[in-house]
Amino acid sequence: MREAYDSGFLKSLAKKIYELTGNLYSEDRIAFLSFKVKELMNNHHKSLGRFIEDMDGNTLLQEEFINRITVGETYFFRDYPQLKAFRDYILSKFKGRTVKIASLGCSTGEEVYSLACILNKEGLQGKVYGFDINQKALKVAEAGVYKSLKAKRIPDEYKSCFVQKDEKYIEVPAKLKSMVEFKKLNLIEEKDFKPYRESMDIVFCRHVLIYFDESSKKRALGNIESMLKPGGYLILSPAEMLPHSFSKSFTYEKYEGFFFYRRLTTVDNT
Repeated sequence: MREAYDSGFLKSLAKKIYELTGNLYSEDRIAFLSFKVKELMNNHHKSLGRFIEDMDGNTLLQEEFINRITVGETYFFRDYPQLKAFRDYILSKFKGRTVKIASLGCSTGEEVYSLACILNKEGLQGKVYGFDINQKALKVAEAGVYKSLKAKRIPDEYKSCFVQKDEKYIEVPAKLKSMVEFKKLNLIEEKDFKPYRESMDIVFCRHVLIYFDESSKKRALGNIESMLKPGGYLILSPAEMLPHSFSKSFTYEKYEGFFFYRRLTTVDNT
């Protein structure tokens, strides 16, 4: 099992992660892989080198691998000041209209249900689609049951969106579940986006692209652009900025200190 922690093998593993997901494990993140590698090796009882070889052409093994290394940190109403600005500035434009929102890299679904809760409270009709590459996380999201500790992050004005299942868990009620849908999607795979071409009014992609290098980030953003309707909004995390290379297809609008990127209705190719 010692070889699982060898830096050479870990770098090979990081390379495979990048090929499959676009997620870049830089030098300062590679050590983190050792914790995930241990669990993989315990399950398969084979060398890491053999495991990586076996993944080529084995979609089931690739899926298990991706499920184990892509569980992202998430919680209800993350970056709440930004969500309030989104509610007051962007959602106000959709009064009387049906709105379609995508949450990319949604993990176990907390952002999706937060957005559905906001829509519900604002009396808006619409649907929130949660997309992630990790099918195991998506199953948790679909179940909509979370530890009660998660409720501590829910602002008081939105606590009524959720119900206490028992002393240990909270649950998403049926009304909110009817407003959401979860699907598997790889941000760097163009084919995964084809069914959703120009279908979304708003796309959230927060705290995801920070783990991509410039090449995979460009691929992902190109796919995201294709998903947005002309005039639709892209929302990154407060600390992220849209690369300059997308300035011909997006403009930005600023509200309460937050940048919201809007896809242009016509693209300047000059």
